[in-house]
Amino acid sequence: MGDKPTNPKNFDKQQFFTLILTLTSSTHTCPQEQYAFIHDAVLEGISCGETQIPASSFKRALTKLADKNNEKDVTGFEKQFEVDSK
Repeated sequence: MGDKPTNPKNFDKQQFFTLILTLTSSTHTCPQEQYAFIHDAVLEGISCGETQIPASSFKRALTKLADKNNEKDVTGFEKQFEVDSK
């Protein structure tokens, strides 16, 4: 399958397309659930973006999420919940 990306940020559209082509051509009886899982995982990655917080910056990230945005009067938690609920 070629070079495997080691960092999700380096995983570009061409690599993803090649991965899907490889999966569909090499597994003629791939269960529909696997395709549904791939679709859901990619959709979540696109819509939610990076959701991991390194332990070294967790306290700062938690404080930032707890603060209210003056423009919309919502916390970062509320904003993230809206994004994750879509």
